[in-house]
Amino acid sequence: MKLKVIVFLSAGVFALASCDNSATSDANTKDTTVSTTTSTATTEPTSTSTTNDVAATVPQPARTNFESRYPQASNAKWSHYEPMKWDEGEWNTDWMSNMDTSDYQVDFNWEGMDYTAWYDNGEWIGSSAHLTDNSKLPKAVNDAIHAKYSDYTIKEVDKENDKNKTVYEVKMERGTDKMKVHFDENGKVVKAKGKVQGEKVKAKEDTK
Repeated sequence: MKLKVIVFLSAGVFALASCDNSATSDANTKDTTVSTTTSTATTEPTSTSTTNDVAATVPQPARTNFESRYPQASNAKWSHYEPMKWDEGEWNTDWMSNMDTSDYQVDFNWEGMDYTAWYDNGEWIGSSAHLTDNSKLPKAVNDAIHAKYSDYTIKEVDKENDKNKTVYEVKMERGTDKMKVHFDENGKVVKAKGKVQGEKVKAKEDTK
């Protein structure tokens, strides 16, 4: 009788031990699963802003030049220059045509206007500012607009600068007619093109 009791107790202890081992095994499996999931989450690549990547490669001379020319500029975002295909008759300068993807441009806000500036080997080569207040146009430019395009409405104005000159790109409309005219600071037409009464028109630089 005693032998049977001992055998029965031994079997019970073995069964409990088996359950404990099974529970421990399940717990370890769960722990392993959680650990694996956590590990996967922490090893996923973190996306990095393209702008930040480019900004890190901008030559120090370009940064220094930018900070000196545009003190207190805000929201500066650097990027590589993307060459544009210029339309026939489009106004551009030699430096615009000669730029490539090794050059940089920076978009920023300065003195209440949105700017874009371009740099080649760390050297400033030009900029463009979007004017939201037409009163900032030079008097000579305003006078030229009133004299030659008095029946047009100004839609957009950009101020283009390079080392040699300043040009104002003025986009105007009159009903379905559209003109884009570039004036120098003295109000002289540098180049103009548009569509009037369904016909394409161009204007050459003033010789006066």
